[in-house]
Amino acid sequence: MSIDEISNEYLKTINSSWDYYPDPIHDIDTISIEKVKKFIKGIESRTKNEINISPLKFLEKIEILRDSKLSFGAYLLFVKDFCLVSDIQIGRFKSEITIIDSITIQTDLFTEVEETMAFIKKHLMVEFIITGNPQHEERFDYPLDAIREIVVNMIVHRDYRDSSGSIIKIFDDHIKFYNPGKLYGDLTLEALLSNNYTSRVRNKLNYRKIRFWN
Repeated sequence: MSIDEISNEYLKTINSSWDYYPDPIHDIDTISIEKVKKFIKGIESRTKNEINISPLKFLEKIEILRDSKLSFGAYLLFVKDFCLVSDIQIGRFKSEITIIDSITIQTDLFTEVEETMAFIKKHLMVEFIITGNPQHEERFDYPLDAIREIVVNMIVHRDYRDSSGSIIKIFDDHIKFYNPGKLYGDLTLEALLSNNYTSRVRNKLNYRKIRFWN
């Protein structure tokens, strides 16, 4: 077995995932307390319940800060600015070798969802439909809800232990999404195509927090 396979098997025995583990490189000073406060306000708005504890106590409560040490997931979710390991490269292509616009996003995962969607939306064709309502309707050439679902899945299921970045290529008639890392666990392409598999989560912490937000 490879080192990754051994690590994954160990995580399964304790019902955990990589993003819950302590980050030995980054400390509390590398995350934005304002971003944590924004997340708390979002929870309060959705649950209609007030959270009367400090941002750091909140992170301890949800078990992504332990003994004043960040987990990998906490760093990815609330990093202040630049994040080397979360990069997403997006390009608008006229052909496989001709690119007319591009962006690299390297920040917290919540912001990455929004900035990725904004760039994709900017390069989609849109039809304006006149109705009897005061405002016209917009119809994009791809359903935005479906694109957002792909983007969220790409971000929450990515293998962040891989040094490669995620890549999105937007063409005139299709969009390609690439993620680093292999299929998780014993999942195979054949099982996916036959719809004969059990859904499993690579990054439980990131999955739960971003899914709640989206």
